Amino acid sequence: MARVNVAGHATTSGKRPAGTVLLEQPITSFSIPTVNAECVMDETVQSITFRPPEEVDIIDIESGEAVPTCRVPVLEHKKLIGYIPLPKRYLAVWLELSYQIVVYTNIWRLWAEEEEKARRQAQKEKAGILRRNTGTQVAQHMLARLLTILELVSFTHDADASGQLIVDTLNEWKIRSSRDWFDIPYEQVPTKDHKYLNADPIRLENRVLFEEDWNIDDDGKALLSPPEDLAEWRSQL
Repeated sequence: MARVNVAGHATTSGKRPAGTVLLEQPITSFSIPTVNAECVMDETVQSITFRPPEEVDIIDIESGEAVPTCRVPVLEHKKLIGYIPLPKRYLAVWLELSYQIVVYTNIWRLWAEEEEKARRQAQKEKAGILRRNTGTQVAQHMLARLLTILELVSFTHDADASGQLIVDTLNEWKIRSSRDWFDIPYEQVPTKDHKYLNADPIRLENRVLFEEDWNIDDDGKALLSPPEDLAEWRSQL
């Protein structure tokens, strides 16, 4: 098991840049299970969709102060059925998770089409492997979103605490996604990489830390983040 200190927090092994903002509650275990199976899109999955988060205000009854927060519209068969509360500080991470689901779903369908069109057995097998791999990523990110929703609806969203809420599932997803850790359990995270488990993944000050040693150019990095114009992809949420 990974080393922890007397407070039960992961040890801060590995160097991190000066100015790194630490999590108040460092990650000491993974709550998002690793998925090893390809996704299956049944009617239930396809009937429930989400719209981009809306920025709204919570009014404190005692002070009358307006506190900014977000809510995610939930639709069933394109009809609004409710909202999921979302702390505003997690808006960008929610959009990133949703975008990853859209991207991998489209790639999964693309490889399924290529597999069906392939005439040579070798091409068909290659496309099949790529389809299964991307389908597993779809399932992995959709599971993370489901667990995030369950966590969000379990909170008491008081106005005075809305800006301080910690969404552990989104913190974990962001860290594991940025470090490509969905195929390993917590216990196999190298000691030198414990620094990521202690850093706050949603703070811009930590972006350099989480993107260090990525073997990818700037254009490739841009593809990993949702476009600023949500209209380009929001209809697929």
